[in-house]
Order: sequence, then structure tokens, then C-alpha cells
Amino acid sequence: MNASKLVTMDDPKLHFSGESKDWSRFKQDIQSRADRHDTTWLFEGGRQWALFLARQIKDKTGTDAAKKKALARELYPKDDSNYVPTSCDDYTDVALHKWFEERDFATNLMLSLNKNRLASLGSNFCDYTKLGFKDEAALKKAHKAVDIAYLRKVNRSACKLLHNAVFDHPSKETAGRTKLHSILKTNKVAEILKGAVDDDDLDWIDMDTTPPRAGTPWEMPAVQIWGKLFHKYEGMTDMLSGRMMEELGAVIDCVTGDARQRRTIYEADQEFERFGKTLTANFKDTATLWEFLRASLRQCHINKLSKVGKDRAAWAKADEYLTNLMDSDTMLTLENTDAAIKRAENYLQRQDIDGDKRTAFSSAFDEEETEQVKALRAALKEKDQRLSALEAKFDSFSHEPREGNKRKKPTRKECDYCKKTGKWAQGHDESACLHKQRDEADAKLQAIKERRGGKGRQATTSEKKAFAAGAIVNKGPAE
Repeated sequence: MNASKLVTMDDPKLHFSGESKDWSRFKQDIQSRADRHDTTWLFEGGRQWALFLARQIKDKTGTDAAKKKALARELYPKDDSNYVPTSCDDYTDVALHKWFEERDFATNLMLSLNKNRLASLGSNFCDYTKLGFKDEAALKKAHKAVDIAYLRKVNRSACKLLHNAVFDHPSKETAGRTKLHSILKTNKVAEILKGAVDDDDLDWIDMDTTPPRAGTPWEMPAVQIWGKLFHKYEGMTDMLSGRMMEELGAVIDCVTGDARQRRTIYEADQEFERFGKTLTANFKDTATLWEFLRASLRQCHINKLSKVGKDRAAWAKADEYLTNLMDSDTMLTLENTDAAIKRAENYLQRQDIDGDKRTAFSSAFDEEETEQVKALRAALKEKDQRLSALEAKFDSFSHEPREGNKRKKPTRKECDYCKKTGKWAQGHDESACLHKQRDEADAKLQAIKERRGGKGRQATTSEKKAFAAGAIVNKGPAE
């Protein structure tokens, strides 16, 4: 493979969010690029390294004999934990050589090296006389120079491809990207991206043998990075954070649940199948698997209790303890979670808060509200009162519509006194009726006149004239 073809291996369109749900698509994209650029051996070596780590986990969680074998492969074993180092520097050369030779990693690498020698030196790359070299030693030296240059280019190109797929896309820092800092944001990766050359890469090819063979190519940073990514998303490392239980719940609800995270039944089935393969690949028996599931569920609950509840400060101590174990690539056990719960209980005893009884996994919320909660409640109550006032004001202006979309007129008051007397009775009530007040005033005035005029009523002018005329008729003319 020539250098120009290697340069095109980097693809700015390739993006990986770091979330478990995007891993399958990202892995397929990487494998398709490996096929096009003849670097399948590199990513296959990374996958084999992940399988080596998976075997370590399985043996450490198995029988005593299996755990003893797993510890024998490590240079600095820890007998009292399930710690599984992810660096090849922590394992013996014998164990690594045996593992990779059984899987033909070196054979695939040598085939790619010969293809590169053919492209670089021509069809006579094995004939030192036709290439103009002095002897076989000079030819071997040339082969090593070509091989090392090729491996350095492949390693740098692969590291750049994986690094840029995660961190070369401007976006808000997420939990998925944060957990990849320890793999892709190291000093070693930064030096490789800058083009630095390390003398340790000379050990990738062993030129002292006849014919030359691969030395320790699994020490290539690109192989190690891909192996760690594979181990994180298809091994137990990513599941140790408690996300396994949450993701299982999401798989159960994703078909008919939240529309924003909804998947088809086929996608849900594939995701659940991935969980099954991961679990069966890392555990030898059901009993060990069941203990891990219990430990994972406990860790998930402790993590949630550290964020809510009146005992969250105590559970934060337990969560910190488990987090430190997981950061050190330790697979959690029931003993680890028991120790974490004990830390929380001891913290509660030291606090001695009013002699309250505390139990493990209590999820009660704080009984005493904080000042911030009180302020929020007061603000909410004030807004409710303002809303109620606005609704009442709106209701006072709202009326039921009549036919023809006309607003119904309000009912007018009517006066009972005016109805009886035959006067205009609408627009007022009896207490404010002017007609009634005037009639009452006339009646009072008439009563006063009658009292002032003595007994009986006074004769009118017409009555007086009639009386005088009658008297003249009855008496006749005066004598």
C-alpha cells in the first residue's frame, strides 16, 4: 500500500459519539475502511487483544484454578481483586506470543508487509543483486526500513482516524466522549499525531530470524487503541458503570416508549443479542453471571442514591469507592458492593442525625426543604395567584354567543312598582325608582294640606258657584 492511499484513510465524515448505541455502526464503518485500505490485520489484531482481556475476566471470575492461570499471565498480579489491566506491558511475553500466534496475527501482518515491499521495491524485492544491494544483510536492512516506515504510516493514519472520529467534531462534551479521553487523549496519541518517532517501534518486526517474522506488533498503539475500544463496548468495561441495567431497560421500552428514542423491533432484538453475546463471552457459568448482574444492579442503585434523597452524601461515599474500582478496570463483585454499602452505613453512624433509622437503598426525599426549594415554591404560588386573577378577569368579559355570532346582552333590571302603575319599568329597581319617590312625596304633601284645612275637605270654586246658584233659586228674589 502506498503512502497516498494511506492518507485517504482519514475520513472527516466519520463520527462516533462515544455512546453504546452508536458503536455497531461505527465498527462497521471502520471495518469497511480497513477492507478498502488493506489494514484488516491491524483492526483484527485489536479485536484479538480485546478477546485476550475477555479471557482474563472470564478466568478471574471462574474457578480457583482458572484464576491462578489468569494471574500467571500478569507481571504484577493482584490476588484480592478482579482487576484486569488493559495494557500489554502488564502481561508476560510468553502469554502474548502464544495468544497471537495461535490466531495467525503475525501471518496476516507478514502478508501485508510483503505486499508493501512489492509496491515499494518491485517484483524483485527478494533478489538483492537485481536491487543493487551488496549482500543479503543489506537487503534485510532495506526490508526492515521499508517495513518500519509502512507500519509507522499505518499506525499514525489509524490513530488519526480513530481520534478525529471522536474529537474532531465540534460539539458539546458528552459522557460518551468523556469516557474515551483515557484512550484517545493521551500523551502517546498526541505525539503520534504530531509525527513523533519512537524507537520502540523497531521491535514490531523481528529481522534477526530467517525468514523475518513479526516481532511484537500487538504493541502498536493503533492496535492497542482499537482493542481497548472493542473491550469497552463489547466487553464488560463499559457495563461496569451501571449503564448495563439502564440500557437493558431502554431496550425493553424502546419499541413503544419515548418517540425520540424509539427503535424498531429488529433493532431492539439486535441490541439484546449483543448483550447476550457479551455476557456469555465473559462468564463461564450462570452462577458467576448472576453475581455480576446483582453487583451491577447494586452499583446502579448506589449511583442514583448518591444524587437524590436525604442520605445522598453517604451514598456518594459508596459511589466514589465503586467508581475508583471501575476506573482501574476492576470488574465489580458482590464483595465490592458490600464494602461500598458498609461505607455508606458507617458515614451515617458518624453523622448521628437525630437517631434516624437508615436502611440500605432508601430513596426517601429530604423532609426539610432547602431555602432554594422554599423560594421556588413561593414563586410558584405567586404565579398561580396571578394566573387565577387573570382567569377571573377574563371570565368577566366572556359571554355565551347568541345565534348569528352576536354577543348576548346582559339582563336589565325591572321595577315592580312601575309595572303596577303602568310606567317604564326597565333599567332600575324599586329601591331607586324616581316615580315611586315622587308619588310618595305627593301623598305626604296632600296629607299635610288635609291636616291644615280642618275637618273635611274644602269646597272647590265650581262647587261654591253651584251652591250659590242653588240658594238663589230656592229662595227667590230678595224683597
